Amino acid sequence: MKIFAIGQNYAEHNRELNSPDPKEPVIFMKPDTAALKNNKPFYIPDFSSEVHYERN
Repeated sequence: MKIFAIGQNYAEHNRELNSPDPKEPVIFMKPDTAALKNNKPFYIPDFSSEVHYERN
C-alpha cells in the first residue's frame, strides 16, 4: 500500500498553527504503518508533545 498525502490544504488549520498558506500543494508520502488497521489501538508516544490527526 502507498499513502500519498497533501498537507497544509486547510486554511483554517494553517491559521490554528500560525502557518502561512502555501503557494503550491505540499505533497508527501507516508509509510503503510501510518494507517491503523483492523481496529488496533493507537498510542501517543511519551516523547511526543504535538500530535495532529485526520479522519476520513
